[in-house]
Amino acid sequence: MMLRESIKAKGDAVDLAGLADSSCLEIPGIAHSKILIEFSDVFMSREAEALADVRERLEQELNVEAVIDAAGVASNFQRMDRIADGTGLRSDDQIKELQQDLVDQLGLDKYASAANTLGE
Repeated sequence: MMLRESIKAKGDAVDLAGLADSSCLEIPGIAHSKILIEFSDVFMSREAEALADVRERLEQELNVEAVIDAAGVASNFQRMDRIADGTGLRSDDQIKELQQDLVDQLGLDKYASAANTLGE
């Protein structure tokens, strides 16, 4: 939801459907999405050598600050999900209403962890 809102705030339009597609390698309209998607896929895989490689390529393509930002964002989302899942935190009705179109578009209710977030 945060990515969608930041895109809207900039006045851009981007099809985020690729985010829920494991074969998606790039999202047109998001700068450097190819390397960022690769970084997040490898980050989630926890493969140390592959992560070191993609961090180096991310730094070469962008800069060291981009590596730090990407790692920070990925880590923050991991933290938020773990806290929400661990506490059984559910979205309130207002958040559910705001996010329902995104849930539908990306098929997020099909993930096992949706039961924790969506209260299903």
